[in-house]
Amino acid sequence: MEVTCLGADEAWDLFREKVGEVTLESHPDIPALARIVVERCRGSPLAVSVIGVAMAGKSLVQEWRYAIDALTLSAAKFSGMEDEILPVLKFSYDSLKDEIVKLCFQYCALFRKGEHIWKDHLVEYWVDEGIIDGKEDRYRAEEECYDIIRYLVRACLLVEHQYGNTVSMPSLVRELALWVASNFGEEKENFIVKPNEKLGEVPNVKDWGQVSRMSLSENKITKISCSPVCPKLRTLLLGSNNLEKISSGFFMYIKQLPLASLKELKRLQHLNLEFTGFLKEISGISSLSNLQVLKLYASFDLDINLVEELQLLKHLKVLTVSGGDAYVWEQMMSNPRLASCTRNMYFYKCEAGETGISIAATSSRLEDLTIYESNIREIKIDQSSPKTMCNFQYLVKVEISECQGLQDLTWLLFAPNLGWLDVSESPQIEEIISKEKAARFMNGEADETMMPFLKLKNLDLAYLDQLSSIYWSPLSFPCLMKISIFGCPNLLKLPLGSSSANGCNLVIHGEEEWIEELQWDEEGTKEQFTLKGRKSEPVAAYPQSQSELEMLRKRVVDLEEENRSIKQRLERIERFLWQQQQLQQARALQQPTTGMLPPQTVIHQQRQSQRTLPDMPSKKTPEHLGVSEQFEKSKKLKAMCFKEWIAGGPDYTFLEYKKPSQTTFNI
Repeated sequence: MEVTCLGADEAWDLFREKVGEVTLESHPDIPALARIVVERCRGSPLAVSVIGVAMAGKSLVQEWRYAIDALTLSAAKFSGMEDEILPVLKFSYDSLKDEIVKLCFQYCALFRKGEHIWKDHLVEYWVDEGIIDGKEDRYRAEEECYDIIRYLVRACLLVEHQYGNTVSMPSLVRELALWVASNFGEEKENFIVKPNEKLGEVPNVKDWGQVSRMSLSENKITKISCSPVCPKLRTLLLGSNNLEKISSGFFMYIKQLPLASLKELKRLQHLNLEFTGFLKEISGISSLSNLQVLKLYASFDLDINLVEELQLLKHLKVLTVSGGDAYVWEQMMSNPRLASCTRNMYFYKCEAGETGISIAATSSRLEDLTIYESNIREIKIDQSSPKTMCNFQYLVKVEISECQGLQDLTWLLFAPNLGWLDVSESPQIEEIISKEKAARFMNGEADETMMPFLKLKNLDLAYLDQLSSIYWSPLSFPCLMKISIFGCPNLLKLPLGSSSANGCNLVIHGEEEWIEELQWDEEGTKEQFTLKGRKSEPVAAYPQSQSELEMLRKRVVDLEEENRSIKQRLERIERFLWQQQQLQQARALQQPTTGMLPPQTVIHQQRQSQRTLPDMPSKKTPEHLGVSEQFEKSKKLKAMCFKEWIAGGPDYTFLEYKKPSQTTFNI
């Protein structure tokens, strides 16, 4: 719900900015009509922006009069609504170019309020659910999806975030999408959207027969035992729950997914098993004859039996895999069809040694490569013919960590659209791009006009003891926004010149001492960049996938819970220290104590001045004992109780002083 409203002049200025002066000046009557449209927006900045973009380019007076009529009729038709802006925003929805775009727009409301939605996830969902037809040409369909995302961003219905990988939906726009998806409130159970609502079970639904899409992600659901009859259900999002069991009856009456065993999922097209570390095998996967998308990234290790089954999936178009056996990788890469549909590769504890690993020339659709805790001497690529040059055009992210033996990453010359490069804790890496190897790749001298990293946005290098060069001459880096260098003592020169990263506000992070020792070819180049030196460890990289983001969120929750536990224990210690001091004073002065806690400042002073360990009260003391006697009795248990308590043993609560004759212990 928007709180701030624009004044008449502010609203008009914003509307003029969005609609453009060319449109406003295309007819003398349009400015007056435009002011009426702005009035219908009721001062809502979002409505002004969205309607302004929708009217941009409309140069006919009739179009503006129609817009005024539509806004007026919509406000009258839905006059009883609590939120008066939604009928106004409906005009922007009605202005979308076709029904396919409208369905894509509605789909975005399935995600959590304010969530940064990964574009590639939206693309997969839209294609796999048939909103965008990808039966004949999936790659063309994916490009169409990205074009729709750009269209919705231009229409101010989605917001694009830093690095351009994610989008989010403004709160009011999301309400609009849910309202439209429910047939303007008439069919509220068409879309059941309850992500991140701390649900412990599947919510009650009056009419499962009306449910077409359901989102229950990021909840606390552990078991699903109901058996709903939902013939229209096409989307079910259950990610980031603590699911332990889903009864087979849950799928029995879902026509799109009749489940009795894996072999009966004949119509299944999309299977995502990423980050399922406890999954041991998926034998029988080859029976999913219609499977087009199989995601096994960061799951169980690829083995030769699985490769043989994958070869039988004739309709497979998207594959993400992980594993550590170099021989198995070679076998999979030798199959051109499997290599061509592989999108993500995750090498974990791969022992390739001197032979290295090969990435087939047919891996043209590779988007993400991760190598972790591996022994790989070289990453080899097939450059046997000119037709295979620059074949990694879709590769946007490379992450290498704790890789032994690897000396350079010269093959990245053939990844022209690389956006993120993160290399760490790989002690033998001496160069990122080797001039000598580059010359071999080019069958001669290394071309000084070669321009790698033209799309690079983020460069992270950490703890590379032997690294001395990124590239042998200055590069333009037209998209580079951040360089982070830590623990690279021999890297004293960056490939930056006076024309590098123009207009990108490049920020360079590193240790203070390293930044001071950096060498620059041209005088004044250093002043063009923002240098941020610090002594602490570098901050964690921006999450590059939804799974990383979910793991970070879980870690934040765990840390918050741990923090609460520590605070509670600290409060108990403080209270115990204070009460022991009160007890000592009462004994010395022979007067009763009070149960009132001192101010926090007093507690702080007492903590700072404390020099010896306090005495621990006994767990049980008869009520008839006086305060002084209780104190003497508690001293005998000091050594035993205090050590157990600090080590995380039983939680001892503390003396609660009311009157001398009613002193008690609470355990």
